[in-house]
Amino acid sequence: MSLEDLRKTREEKLDLLKKAGVNPYPAKSSFQLSEVAAVKKNFEKHRRSRRPLAVAGRVMAKRAHGQAAFLDIFDGSEKLQIFLAKDKLGEKSFALFSETVDIGDFIAAYGKVFLTKKKEQTLEAVKWEMLTKSLRPLPEKWHGLQDAEERFRKRYLDLLMNTEVRERFQKRTKIILELRQRLQAEGFMEVETPQLQPLPGGATARPFVTHHNALDIDLYLRIAPELYLKRLLIGGYGKVFEIGRNFRNEGIDRDHNPEFTMLELYWAWQDYRGLMTFVQKLLKKWLPGKWRTLTFSQLVKNPTEENYKEARNKIKEPTFIIDYPEALMPLAKLKPENPKLTESFQLIANGAEVVKGFSELNDPLFQRQQMERQEAEHRRGNEEASRLDEDFLEALECGMPPAAGLGLGIDRLAMLLTETKNDVITIPASAVKSGVLGEYVQIVDKEKEISLVSEGQNDENIYYVEKSIKTLKENNLLDKNAIKNLDITKLADSIRSSGYYKQKARKLKEFVNFKGEITRDNLLGMWGIGPETADSILLYAYNKPVFVIDAYTKRIFTRLGIRFNSYDEYQGYFHKNLPKDYKLFNDYHALLVELAKKHCKTKENVAKQITK
Repeated sequence: MSLEDLRKTREEKLDLLKKAGVNPYPAKSSFQLSEVAAVKKNFEKHRRSRRPLAVAGRVMAKRAHGQAAFLDIFDGSEKLQIFLAKDKLGEKSFALFSETVDIGDFIAAYGKVFLTKKKEQTLEAVKWEMLTKSLRPLPEKWHGLQDAEERFRKRYLDLLMNTEVRERFQKRTKIILELRQRLQAEGFMEVETPQLQPLPGGATARPFVTHHNALDIDLYLRIAPELYLKRLLIGGYGKVFEIGRNFRNEGIDRDHNPEFTMLELYWAWQDYRGLMTFVQKLLKKWLPGKWRTLTFSQLVKNPTEENYKEARNKIKEPTFIIDYPEALMPLAKLKPENPKLTESFQLIANGAEVVKGFSELNDPLFQRQQMERQEAEHRRGNEEASRLDEDFLEALECGMPPAAGLGLGIDRLAMLLTETKNDVITIPASAVKSGVLGEYVQIVDKEKEISLVSEGQNDENIYYVEKSIKTLKENNLLDKNAIKNLDITKLADSIRSSGYYKQKARKLKEFVNFKGEITRDNLLGMWGIGPETADSILLYAYNKPVFVIDAYTKRIFTRLGIRFNSYDEYQGYFHKNLPKDYKLFNDYHALLVELAKKHCKTKENVAKQITK
């Protein structure tokens, strides 16, 4: 049965409830409800008392046995089995239950608890009521939501069906709570600083821009709270911290999300060495083992970005990397004995940068030089460069005490402590994609084609992808070997205008360096390549008869009334109804793209057209 048929059946059951005089969406239960976890914890007490109680939850399983039925309900704390029998409920109530209740509905049940012959804790209902009638079925437990992107986009179902995922986010919450308690116990005061800032600062990153209508000024979502926390040190506080969201308009990978949670901390009268001791005390319980310290030069003999990442990824035990070059830590104090190096550290564990800290700059003249240099970079077109903040410099000229500061990535710490590579953000950026263009631009070399992903661009912004291709062509980089030999930083800079350029550069590098057979499974095994990317490469670069399902295709067929739940279902529809001919697939997909761009536009683009 199709999803539309299932939905129609459930809507008919909704009508049955209404005709029976039942409100399928009441504001609350008419029963005094108990939490399932509390009932199970005190089960023997409830069983001996024989007093009735009520519980509520989502129906996760339903097993009908003629004149009786068993349900498993889940209320967010635990599951409980419910037994409903016709002779206890009455014929009318049992019939309504049998005809209208589906897996996914929320119900309340009232009755006494007992143990089944198999010692299953159970509530025998003498009354029940509908609290929410669901109109869509839940995914099948073992085969639903296998696609990672769909899991992120429909996180509500992922949480419901996967206990491990639900427990992971509960653990993340506990990590933040315990961090906060440890810091407060050490005398640090938690503060809040602006998330909307007139100038982005405190880090090198491309910011998100918004506009304040009342003030008629542009504001930036903060990339870091650093400069505002330092103002508090200037104002007389000695130990301050903030746990909050930062925003950076950059690429997405396992270590980077456009919005993420950071702990930033500043400690007057302390330097980076003292801060390292404090970090070890703060995290030792979570990161056991032998803690080491290496200098940056010991870690990387030939300091390129790729060499640093390669060396970093080999570090498993907690390790402080100290004495970074001044170019990598422009906001840190220089070492008196070697001004080319900074009083700085990063804590690496399991290949990830967890904490960055240093002795903070408090020389206003030197700070001005650094900011002026960054401002010049910004004016030359570097959108990631910091800005000259005269208000902060004025505050710094009033005097800031010697201090050390750090930033700790909550998301990365959660990855370490939950032993997961990337799934620690409840609603990640991939879950809110809208109008994404999954088109691929061809780069041709002498033997075959490779694809530059233009994801993250909407219908109007493909110009910027074409601009990136033009830049590659002008620099003689439309060649597989040229890309393979090019430094990844230079490659990223060449495709900067396409958006998410760092991420795309990494994908290109991984692709051109791949030595195995180009199959769908091998492509999907590469970092950052999903079904749409893999199929585009196979169809356009390798002439394989694989139909590509992108936002254009889904938009057109959805408006024709043809909807499916997953990428594979959409693709299966085309493969089943068309001859497997790569030229046909290529031409058909190109026509769909043109149709969507010119006529079947997004609602936003249609609205823009109307208002012109």
